[in-house]
Amino acid sequence: MRYLKRILKYIGILIVSIFLFVALISLSPKGSVRVRIAVAGHPALAVKCNPKLESGYRHPHYFIPYKEAYLSGDGSYMVNEFSVKKALVFNYAKQVVPRL
Repeated sequence: MRYLKRILKYIGILIVSIFLFVALISLSPKGSVRVRIAVAGHPALAVKCNPKLESGYRHPHYFIPYKEAYLSGDGSYMVNEFSVKKALVFNYAKQVVPRL
């Protein structure tokens, strides 16, 4: 029983530290794009990509090169464009679905 409590304590510490790490990364717009890519299941791409800001949109849009784009969850398009919005001090990115 004592070991189970210790294991649960360590798991809780791990979960809280991961949450804090993601929150700190989300302070910058580029970091929020990287978090979005990692949450979508592509952590290696999130580390090596360099999102570029594209002006001329209502909200800041960040692009990754098409050769680094990945297939969407339903497999209908390649994801390479992200819209970044701000909530308090944190940024969050949403993938932009292309219009046909």
